[in-house]
Amino acid sequence: MIKITDELRNRWLESYKEKKLRKKAYLHFDPPISPDKAVIFATNPYEVTSHSFYPFIHWIEETPRYKKDEEGLRHMNLKKRDLYKAAHADSAIFSWYAFILEQCYEQKVCDSKINDVVIAYRTLRKSSYDFANEAFTFIQIAEKPISAMCYDIESFFDRLDHGLLLEKCTAILGRPLLEDELFVLNQVTKFNFVKDEDTNVIKDFKDRYRLCSPSQFRTQIGDNNLIQKNEKIYGIAQGTPISAILSNIYLFDFDKEISRETKNRNALYRRYSDDILLACKNDDSTFFEKLVLTQIDKMKLQIQKAKTVTTMFKEAPDGKVICVDINGSPSRIQYLGLEFDGENIFIRSSTIARNYRRTKTAAHSHKKLQEKSNKKISKKKLFYKYTHLGNNNFYSYIRRVEKATSNSKSRKQMKKHVAILKNEINKGN
Repeated sequence: MIKITDELRNRWLESYKEKKLRKKAYLHFDPPISPDKAVIFATNPYEVTSHSFYPFIHWIEETPRYKKDEEGLRHMNLKKRDLYKAAHADSAIFSWYAFILEQCYEQKVCDSKINDVVIAYRTLRKSSYDFANEAFTFIQIAEKPISAMCYDIESFFDRLDHGLLLEKCTAILGRPLLEDELFVLNQVTKFNFVKDEDTNVIKDFKDRYRLCSPSQFRTQIGDNNLIQKNEKIYGIAQGTPISAILSNIYLFDFDKEISRETKNRNALYRRYSDDILLACKNDDSTFFEKLVLTQIDKMKLQIQKAKTVTTMFKEAPDGKVICVDINGSPSRIQYLGLEFDGENIFIRSSTIARNYRRTKTAAHSHKKLQEKSNKKISKKKLFYKYTHLGNNNFYSYIRRVEKATSNSKSRKQMKKHVAILKNEINKGN
C-alpha cells in the first residue's frame, strides 16, 4: 500500500511538467491549467470528488494498411481506433491517479519477477527495437527447432470488463478503492463523450485557449443532446492519461501466469499492449497455444484469429537458422516494427514502403509549390527531412536500429532512398 506524501506529489509534479512540455497543445471545453494549480486540486480527494468532469472529445484515428493479394495487386484497408481526449483539468486528475497506480503496479511487477515481460506504457529506458532485438536474440540462440507465436488481443481497450477491472485495481492497491479513486475510475469506464465533429455547432466564441464558455457548453452541446455515454459494462476510453496503466493492471494476472509457465519451460513471453509474442520449443507450442486461449478467456477477452501468426525456426543443412511458416515456406517473424528471418533483422517492409510514399508525396508537393510560385525553391529541406543528410527523421531511426542490433540489414533496405527522392523531384522536368 502506497502512502501519499509531499515527496510523492513533487515527483508527480515534475513528471507532469515534463509530459506537458512534450505534449502538443489542444483545445477542449476548458482552458489549460498550470502544473502548480493542477497539483493543488488533482491531489486533493475532496476537490476531486467535487469536480465536474467534462465529456471526452471522441475521434476515430484511421491508419491506412496496404496488403497484396495472391495476384500481387495492392489493396488498402483502414485500421480504425476510437480515441478520446480529456479536458485539461480532467487530464491532470487522471495523470495523478495513474501515477499512484503505476507506483503500486511497478512494485507488484518486481515482486512477481515479471519486470521484463510487460514492455508497453512503462519507463524502461528502452525503445521498441531494443525489445525486438532481445526477442530475436533469444530465438537465434535457443535450441532448435523453436516456434514463435504472435497473437493480437481483439478490441483490447474496448473490451475491458468493468467489474474485472475494479477487482484488479483493488488487488494492485492491496485494499478497496477509496471514494475518490472509485469516482475517477468511473470517469473512464462509464464515460461521457462528444464526437469531435459535433463540436462544430459551437458558434460565436473566439478564444484561443478553449472551445467554448461554460454557458455555451450547456446550451449548444448539452441542450442539443450531443453528449453520449458508454452504457456498456465493458470498455474504457483509450487515449487518456490513465488508460494505459489500467490496461496493464487488467492483464497483471494473465502476464504472471503465462510468465510462470514460460520460465518453467525455458520459453520467452513478451506483451506490448495487445500484441503478444511467445517463443518456445516446438513440442510445447500446443501447450502454450491452449494456455494463452484459456487465460485470455478468463480475462473476458478474445484473441483475433486472423492476426495469429505461427512461424518455426530451425537449422538448415549449412548450419544457418532459417524461418518457415506453417506450410514450410521461407518466412519472417514480424515484431514491433522489425522482421527477423533467423539470421538477419530488417525494417518491416510496409514501414519502408510507407516512408517511400511520404517521400514521393513531399517531392510532389514541392514541385506544385514551385510551379505555383513560378520560381525555384530550395530542395535542401526535402533532403534533410527524407534522406541520410538530416537528423530526427526516418533515416536516423534506421541508424538507431543498426546501433542496437548487430545483424540489421536496414541500411541496405534504404539504399535507394536518395535516388527515389531525386527521381520524383525530376519527374516531368
